Amino acid sequence: MAFPAEFLEELKKRNGIVDVINSYVPLKRAGNLYKACCPFHNEKTPSFYVYTGNDEHFYCYGCGAGGDVITFVMKAENTDYPSAVELLARRANLTVPNDGYNREASDKRKRTLDANREAARFFHNQLVSGNYPEASGYIKSRRLEAAVNRFGLGFCPPGKKLFNYMTDLGFKPKELQDAFLCNRGNYDIFENRIIFPVIDASGNVVGFSARSMEKKPADGRKYINTNDTAAFNKRRNLFALNLAKNSKSDYFILCEGQTDVIALHLSGFDSAIASLGTSFTEEQAQLIRRFRNKVLLCYDGDEAGRSKAVPAIKILNDAGIETKVITLPDGFDPDEFIQKYGKDRFELLIGQSIGQMDYRIGKALEGFDVSSADGRVAAADKLAEIISASPSPVEREIYTEKYAK
Repeated sequence: MAFPAEFLEELKKRNGIVDVINSYVPLKRAGNLYKACCPFHNEKTPSFYVYTGNDEHFYCYGCGAGGDVITFVMKAENTDYPSAVELLARRANLTVPNDGYNREASDKRKRTLDANREAARFFHNQLVSGNYPEASGYIKSRRLEAAVNRFGLGFCPPGKKLFNYMTDLGFKPKELQDAFLCNRGNYDIFENRIIFPVIDASGNVVGFSARSMEKKPADGRKYINTNDTAAFNKRRNLFALNLAKNSKSDYFILCEGQTDVIALHLSGFDSAIASLGTSFTEEQAQLIRRFRNKVLLCYDGDEAGRSKAVPAIKILNDAGIETKVITLPDGFDPDEFIQKYGKDRFELLIGQSIGQMDYRIGKALEGFDVSSADGRVAAADKLAEIISASPSPVEREIYTEKYAK
């Protein structure tokens, strides 16, 4: 997979390593170098350095990752060498030479992205056409009218309509199957569902989340999300990040679902994002850290939501992201809370958000009867376990004194 040396030299010249890396993780000058917390492993003290001059490269003294600007993009985007080169070439408005390397993987990703873009247009046009009153009715019942254009919402009608439309555009059945748009029988995977496009930070439609309009869908699946494809990995993407990254807020509001995110955006809380049909992951935390160092966790106010919050907090902490928790009343999700109480009450909840340590301790104390001596001993053991895990001596001292009382 060799590229002409002259092309690679020009590519690196037009893609200064400091500018490229700074678009992924904030760099701070340190003398003649630049430093940051490493985007490839969890750390709180910077050990990631960027060297400028004739030999531009990066190196992390914590995990050993290092290389040039192309290597960095390969690791940051979890992609192969040709795809990283093509990404940098697009960034610099360069044309990639056609000779000398195998384009199969890169072409497959591009073809998948092309298919997703055309499918997103098709879904959107079907929804706004007015030809499907059940879809329009659902949008109205969920108060999503203002989100249709802002989030590119759509509808996949039944009857292989997407398949027929895409093949008319020249896409092959295998390409549609690889993009997780149609199954092996060439039926539309998302048929008769409301479509939420998943758009990455660069503006590419990388996948879809499709929601049933029925409270109890026949197949038992409320949501169907795009499987892993050449363009999509749900562990490495976040819904609405493309919009939230442009918010003036210095934090993200992390929710569980798409409709929660949309409700918050429409109410003015435009830094809301959500994971995609999976528990929150280390990869998503690293993605968040490219844009923000603070997260307000806003999971559902039921036992399931509270249980999911604890591991998410740990992952965010391990990534060096300051975390607070917005506590919703029992039985409410963010969408339901906004619809019932409005934006002003939600603003109050943000102001009342608690630190992650208080949240974790409060959650742990729910399991103990502290009115009894045995209960207090057991609770103290659990709290000692939580507090001692803090890397900050000051934090350990403050919380030990607070909860000892």
